[in-house]
Amino acid sequence: MKKTTFLLSFLLISISSFSQIQKNWAWGGPLDPLQEKYQVIHYQLELEIFPESQEIMGKNKVTFDSKEKLDTLRLNLIEEYTVSKVIMDGKEITFRHFGDTLDIYPIDCTCEDVEIYYGGQTPIAINPPWTGGFTWEIDELDNHWMGLSSQNEGAKIFMPCLDHPSSEPLNGVDLIFTAPKP
Repeated sequence: MKKTTFLLSFLLISISSFSQIQKNWAWGGPLDPLQEKYQVIHYQLELEIFPESQEIMGKNKVTFDSKEKLDTLRLNLIEEYTVSKVIMDGKEITFRHFGDTLDIYPIDCTCEDVEIYYGGQTPIAINPPWTGGFTWEIDELDNHWMGLSSQNEGAKIFMPCLDHPSSEPLNGVDLIFTAPKP
């Protein structure tokens, strides 16, 4: 009887956890029509990490290629972050950040890259790695430690990007992290 009750409880918890993951998983599915118009060539992510406040501040330079002139460059970034400015062709340009979408409106240019400045409080991983986000801890020597789980949620939980499983930057990603000493 105890074994049956245990198994039943285990199954219910597993099903509940699985449905929770699936409900929150917004990565994949059909590629957005605006995102089909370009290919990401390279990301250069510069991320400053603030363990005390569990925040990040970043700049992501996205180099891309498009066969046509874009009136909207659509990227993904969770709404928890604030985008402070977007630079294209050396000029600050208009953008709209809503939900997990960042729409950038180029000003009559045939630009090949865009710089996005953003930051804010990070999402906390409730059940890493199955439910993603950041994990902030202090080790036994009083040093800060940070981990990131984003397998189900995608890169949009830490950087502006074209966040779809079919999109890989042709020339990879440069990651530059800055954190307080030690």
